[in-house]
Amino acid sequence: PNIPAGPEEKSGLVVLRVAEVAQFQEKILRAILNGEIKDVVVTPQQLVFGTQILMRNSNLAGNMKLMIDNEIPRSNQRKA
Repeated sequence: PNIPAGPEEKSGLVVLRVAEVAQFQEKILRAILNGEIKDVVVTPQQLVFGTQILMRNSNLAGNMKLMIDNEIPRSNQRKA
């Protein structure tokens, strides 16, 4: 099939995406807690399962190391 190539993954974008998903999960939980979303039950197991999949699929440690190696100036890499 004629499938276009996907966008090139940048390590910094992967790290940012993980942070954005975590922030979105927090927003949903706060909305449920504050009663802004009615009749929704979220169990700890659901959060853990979703977070595990996110972390496994993102290779966060590898992408953070790659981001530091490629996108942080050498003089600041030790601090990063």
